[in-house]
Amino acid sequence: MRQHELSLNETVPECDWVVLRLDGRGFTKLTKEALDFARPFDERFHAAMQKTCEHLMICGAKISLCYTQSDEISLLLKNEDTPFSGKTRKLNSVFAGEASGIFSLEVGRPVAFDCRAIPLAQTADVVDYFRWRGEDAKRNGLTAFCYWTLRAAGFEPAEVDVRMYGLSKDQKLELLSEYDVDFAAQPQWMRTGSFLRWRSDVRVGLDPRTKRQAPTTRQVLEWLAPGPEGQLISNLVVDVCSPES
Repeated sequence: MRQHELSLNETVPECDWVVLRLDGRGFTKLTKEALDFARPFDERFHAAMQKTCEHLMICGAKISLCYTQSDEISLLLKNEDTPFSGKTRKLNSVFAGEASGIFSLEVGRPVAFDCRAIPLAQTADVVDYFRWRGEDAKRNGLTAFCYWTLRAAGFEPAEVDVRMYGLSKDQKLELLSEYDVDFAAQPQWMRTGSFLRWRSDVRVGLDPRTKRQAPTTRQVLEWLAPGPEGQLISNLVVDVCSPES
């Protein structure tokens, strides 16, 4: 029986970095039907996602960087810091369970996340990964604003689908302007997602041994917005992935 149990005991392949990407299961139905969330984005939902990310950063693994957009979370680890000896079944199940538990407590009903482990060979791949997810956030955010703007204007779902079919980015922005919606003025987290990282915080305190003031350094969590054109993403990822980090 032990042989059967271990037959799918895969490990992360040799690489420099590992991303664990979590996605909410059935969150479209959750936000539309089960919970009274504002559309296209809700501050309470966003706060619950932030709490979940903050928990994942301190739940026992050495996470270098976290990125979240919509119902998605990406966690970056050095391969050498990957827990459970890199066993993907453990990584996927444990982190999905941690996220599901915290988010459920935050929104007051049971929800689930899935998780997948993604090996990335080098820092350049990490930059490409997060820029890819950032572009996905911008595309989905713009589409969501268009969809719910038309719904608020009285269009039925089928009519909205017809109206939006094949629209380019510029055409979607023009559609929003027709209804006096400025997409660029919306909060950054709605348009591009958010990063969570560790930052060194230096404070001066009293050394109990010498009774003298001395600087102390502690690691604190810091939220950042990606910024326009993905440049901050590149700079942030390269900074986090540098050997000195």
